[in-house]
Amino acid sequence: MSDRIWRPLRIADAPALKKMGVFQGSRKKIEAKIRQLQASCDRESLMIMTAEDEGQSPEGFFALVPDFFHPETGRLTVHVQNPDRMPDTLEKAIRTGFSGQSFLRIETWVAADQTWIVSMFENTGFSHDYRIPGMGFRNTAAADRLQMSLMKKDSPYPAVGLVPYRLGAISVTGTRDRICQLAFHLFGEPVHDPYLKDVFRMMGLIDGQDKLIQDPERIRSAGQGDRPAMVSRSLGQLSEYFRGERTRFDLALDLAGGSDFQRRVWEILSEIPYGTTTTYLDIALQMTGQDLKKARSMTRAVGSACGANPVPILIPCHRVIGHDGRLTGYSGGIANKEFLLEHEMFGI
Repeated sequence: MSDRIWRPLRIADAPALKKMGVFQGSRKKIEAKIRQLQASCDRESLMIMTAEDEGQSPEGFFALVPDFFHPETGRLTVHVQNPDRMPDTLEKAIRTGFSGQSFLRIETWVAADQTWIVSMFENTGFSHDYRIPGMGFRNTAAADRLQMSLMKKDSPYPAVGLVPYRLGAISVTGTRDRICQLAFHLFGEPVHDPYLKDVFRMMGLIDGQDKLIQDPERIRSAGQGDRPAMVSRSLGQLSEYFRGERTRFDLALDLAGGSDFQRRVWEILSEIPYGTTTTYLDIALQMTGQDLKKARSMTRAVGSACGANPVPILIPCHRVIGHDGRLTGYSGGIANKEFLLEHEMFGI
């Protein structure tokens, strides 16, 4: 690489970028695009590879733009004239993203039929997140697109994994060390959480009304790629649970957001045996030393703590029922509570 240098992109590079196929249109439009990019990211995130002789054409280009919704993620665009320059370009982009710009994750789109480029990203450590089917125009074929990503080693950045089950999908949000949140999403129902909605939309798992599509295999394929260690572990254990192969979970949970009272309730919930139920009153009795009067006044607070549980299933609040045997008060919805209890008790 002694005869090649990397320098920040300049407005005057507009003709070179058009020749490389980075941008299309008039020089004026391309210059406006360059200005827009320069305004949205640091100077070192828009780099071009040139020969030491300025008269030669540039051979590589990359742009690392912060994701609009998650600025800790860099969206990478790469173009090279010579395939032999791709490894050097990716190495420079990754070093810039993780060291220079302090991104925790780098994501990029690659056409699935460009196998040599896909292979280059894979060899650099990028993993497949999900695949979006190609959308043809006027009877023309269009290649599927792959989103690929690379996470900074030991990154604390939360990621989302998905597990399909009979009624829909389970989303698990966490890091390499902790699971932060678990949520239910029913087939045909809207995804309401703004962050999860964005994730599902990017994965192509919701329709135009933000409703979850009924496609378990696509959900499994999209949601179980490379994930932080604890998230990947949780996906495997949840899959075993739904196959009837697991009755307890061995995962580290982030419960720091709960009050002392809530964490005490969650601790008791975690000890309810698989396939059995208890009542809100029974939990209150445990917390009051079997003082019935105090326990009765505490049952509503116990119910609220169950509803605030950030990781249902992993902390089995679905095993808590009303004193009269009714299925009440489940954050994931009564349909899910009924399904989980039938699954555990009858193997349904």
